[in-house]
Amino acid sequence: MATISRRLFSGAALRVSRQVITILVALFVMPFVVHSLGDRMYGLWALLATFLGYYGLLDLGFDSAVQRHVAGAIGRDDMLESNRIISTAFVLLCVLGLLVLVITASGATMAPMFFQDPQEVVLFQQVLVLLGINVAVGFPLKVFGAVLASQLRFDIITTVGTITFLLRTALVVLVLKLGYNLLAMVCVTVLAGILDKILTVYFARKNLRSLKLNLKLTSLDTARTLFSYSFFTFIFRVANTFRFKIDGIVIASFITLAAVTHYRVAGIIITHYLSFIAACMGVLMPAFSQMYEADDRDRMKKLFYFSTKISVYLSSFITFGLILWGKPFIHRWMGEQYLDAYPCLVALAIGCMFVKWQAPSVNLLLGTSKHKFLAISNAIEGIAILALSIILIRYFGIFGVALGTLVPMTLMKLIFQPIYVCRLCDLDYWDYIRRLGRSLLGVGMGITLPLLISVRFAAPNYGILFVLGTASLCFYGAVAWFWEFNPSEKKMLLQAIMPRVATK
Repeated sequence: MATISRRLFSGAALRVSRQVITILVALFVMPFVVHSLGDRMYGLWALLATFLGYYGLLDLGFDSAVQRHVAGAIGRDDMLESNRIISTAFVLLCVLGLLVLVITASGATMAPMFFQDPQEVVLFQQVLVLLGINVAVGFPLKVFGAVLASQLRFDIITTVGTITFLLRTALVVLVLKLGYNLLAMVCVTVLAGILDKILTVYFARKNLRSLKLNLKLTSLDTARTLFSYSFFTFIFRVANTFRFKIDGIVIASFITLAAVTHYRVAGIIITHYLSFIAACMGVLMPAFSQMYEADDRDRMKKLFYFSTKISVYLSSFITFGLILWGKPFIHRWMGEQYLDAYPCLVALAIGCMFVKWQAPSVNLLLGTSKHKFLAISNAIEGIAILALSIILIRYFGIFGVALGTLVPMTLMKLIFQPIYVCRLCDLDYWDYIRRLGRSLLGVGMGITLPLLISVRFAAPNYGILFVLGTASLCFYGAVAWFWEFNPSEKKMLLQAIMPRVATK
């Protein structure tokens, strides 16, 4: 268990560090990309990114199923079963990769239905084909990333991801500086993705020496087992697409492509917000799987309650920061003409805060194969978001889409999901509410002084915002440290932040 804890916390710390780098680089590069491409071309890029998000659904959740079942097999020390799962998933994902190619070809032929300008039609087709091939090739290789995750080797995954992200960003800036267009940007993005795939395969094989891809190990029973898990993961991800990725299509349909770019200003900040919390909490699922298969229920509960504290404090502080400093930041970052994105940012940030309070419970359900509820609840939530967004956009413009996202999220995450998760996972609901209430009281104490200072001094200046953010985080962190965490939890946090100091 010591190895699990060490890998878990070091992996989370590295993922958070990588996400901070990603956020800083992406936020400062985005204005350059938008101004280089123009609102319309960037809107086209954002629309393509939305379509590619749908492509990711076509793996039917098999990567998550591989993580879950390989982690379980490792918990049981059954290497033969691990290889059977990996080999079967690889074959299934090869077939799904071919399906991606067929859909890509079909989508390219349908481009004239969406664009009037012949040049935009050709550009859309070229970009879609390039990215479609990249996704199709990456599908079967997902099993190698899942293998690393099932072993809790998030340190390797994070390092590889950071290297390829920085390479991709440098190449994008270079080609745009040289005067090339969206197509060149996509080409270098695909090039960096190739390096990511090669390194992932190499390290997966190196860290699991017993890993063997063998057609003789494929099994129909194993395929059924994987599909019984991945089916609900697939529904869960489809619902998430409606929740977070349908907005661009709704706005493009009812307003303009340029409006997509303005909404995207809020959307990209929210994307980084969600990714940051996911970097912290995403290591939990395979850990819960290993503990579940080892029948270590006490350790599972301790990890769940501890991670819930972290998720509540982090997501609440980020939301607080976006509400107080979001407007001056957008003003300085993108320019005054994009301030219409700020109300959208506030609504989306509040909704996402409620979602991320529940991040540990999502990983607990996924890690114990009890995620059918997530699939159903998120599907209901996603349909409600789509319907409300279509209704409200007529009255409130792009802010209506954000409101249409906020309301269903709030109802589901604050009321229904906590009750069901506690019942399903044998947790005392009122004990959970008591712990959550204590955490929220600490959040309230921690943001009071930063709130008063920020209202007075916040301005569209990076230096001022940095000082306010740093000072607020220090005060907020001190309150959380002394109010919320017991000595053993403080030791675990120190191991993640400063492992050498914590072990002395």
